[in-house]
Amino acid sequence: MNHCKENKPYNQVEKEEHEVYRKHLSPEERAWLQLLLEQGEPLASAARYLGRNLSTVCKEIKRYRIHRSVKHPCSLSCACRLTGVCGDAYCTRPCNLCKLKRCSDFCERFCVANCPTVVNAPYVCNACEKYKHCRMDKYLYDAVIAQAKANDKKSLARSHKVLSDAQLRALDDLISPLILRGQSLSAIYWNHLSEIPVSLRTLYSWLSLGYFTAKPLDLRQMVSRKPRKALAKNQEQSPTPNYRQGRSYEDFLSFTQRHPELDVTEMDTVLGTKEGAAQTLFTLCPRRSGLLLIQLLKYNRQSEVIAALDALEQRIGQLKFKETFPILLTDNGSEFKNVTQIERSVSGGRRCFLFFCHPYASWEKPNVEQAHRLIRYVLPKGISFAFLNHGHIRILNAHINSYPRLSKARKAPLDQVAQLPHKNVLEYFSLRRIPCDEVNLTPNLLK
Repeated sequence: MNHCKENKPYNQVEKEEHEVYRKHLSPEERAWLQLLLEQGEPLASAARYLGRNLSTVCKEIKRYRIHRSVKHPCSLSCACRLTGVCGDAYCTRPCNLCKLKRCSDFCERFCVANCPTVVNAPYVCNACEKYKHCRMDKYLYDAVIAQAKANDKKSLARSHKVLSDAQLRALDDLISPLILRGQSLSAIYWNHLSEIPVSLRTLYSWLSLGYFTAKPLDLRQMVSRKPRKALAKNQEQSPTPNYRQGRSYEDFLSFTQRHPELDVTEMDTVLGTKEGAAQTLFTLCPRRSGLLLIQLLKYNRQSEVIAALDALEQRIGQLKFKETFPILLTDNGSEFKNVTQIERSVSGGRRCFLFFCHPYASWEKPNVEQAHRLIRYVLPKGISFAFLNHGHIRILNAHINSYPRLSKARKAPLDQVAQLPHKNVLEYFSLRRIPCDEVNLTPNLLK
């Protein structure tokens, strides 16, 4: 092992390249282990060289060594000259040289030959000088075969079902109907954690393999998203409009840093097709509770938005409005440009502070945008909102706010008791809790 003394030990090189200690041997480590065994190095020395525990090296060799058996593995085979052990009295050839039958199957004197090299360390015959002429069972360690066996062992543990057919059918009866109702696999998993005996990753794998009645395309996010368009590098910035003076996103960040005790409510609208009635959904989403508060507007106009906020203030009171919606963050839609009227209370004075996101930067108000996806599950793009009434909006509010959110510790917004707004707000939007398994986020909800 001159090369080991001259070069830097393998374990030091490996630790420099990979700071994370691996549990299993890598292909490079297995190749080094085979080389060390062929050179006759003690296992303790090989373990130190690889930077591994001695027991790890021993288990690796025993687990992945190759067994090559001989036809007559008897400890007396070299000196034995018995004939006719199989009952053939006319055979004069020594039984230990017979190529037709195994003398070990008939001989009463048969004694298994155990080589101390394979029973004790190093457990393999890689460095044995008697390998070619030995009449006992042989064991070899081959790095390539060991790596292949290790890979097969890891994949085998993940390739078979760990449930019986009856258990799998029961799991299918639980999961598939909820997926077809528009619920995500993640929401189903966390709502029924005690009833599902496998991990979330396993559920996705089994769904892809066709173990369930529901198919992968029944999941909304299975379809790939469109690539985001890149903005021109030399695009000139337009001057800041008057209505955004002092209300930009930078001003919003500065204001919230000075007033961290105030909650932020993201505000937006959802439009249907322009054919027929131009009804619009006006949405408010307080960040702390994650509630989506939906109102139906007759038109997508500034006057309709101001009237909706005035009606809400009159119902819950000016003081509760200031406590619940102190900061409003919205996009640059024309319906929100009358900042004076939006901020002004019906009784005079200021009721809130209004700020605007950057143009085409929907990620700056992620909570309401994510909640709009739930609306689009029920009201897909390309349909008119002309058929909607306030009864439909109450149903939509109840089901969306009963759906668990990953960002809210996998709980539904209505379960966030400590973060819920005043009860007058809940009554105004007719919010009620729907059981998790009854939540329906498909177009069938409003039919």
